[in-house]
Amino acid sequence: MKTIDNVPNVNEWKAASKILRTAKSLIEKRGWQQGAVEPTSKECAATALEHAFRQNDFSIVEFNYAREALARVLKIKSEPGRSDNDPLDVPYWGRSLMEWNDATQTTKKQVLDTFEDAARLSIQLSKNPET
Repeated sequence: MKTIDNVPNVNEWKAASKILRTAKSLIEKRGWQQGAVEPTSKECAATALEHAFRQNDFSIVEFNYAREALARVLKIKSEPGRSDNDPLDVPYWGRSLMEWNDATQTTKKQVLDTFEDAARLSIQLSKNPET
């Protein structure tokens, strides 16, 4: 566990905030998509998060901190479960995020606000992990 000034995981939470803000920026630049079944240049919440992670030299641990911050803000599971009718052989890391993104009541503004809220939470947790 990394510790700076006795606050655990500072670097991971700060990196998570950068990933989340980069993902938000990608949606703003490329556009937001909801429910696409064919490849598109627009971003959904899950693809934006993955692309933000891949654009920089972030670790998979930092990526998982970003996922955790989103899960906390959305009050969803950060780890997907398997279902009997799941066509995938393994659970997809972004399933809960994708389901939220694709829900008919979810808006682009909510997606952007959620990424910003999760980025702020990450910064808060880098200062006070007990929150």
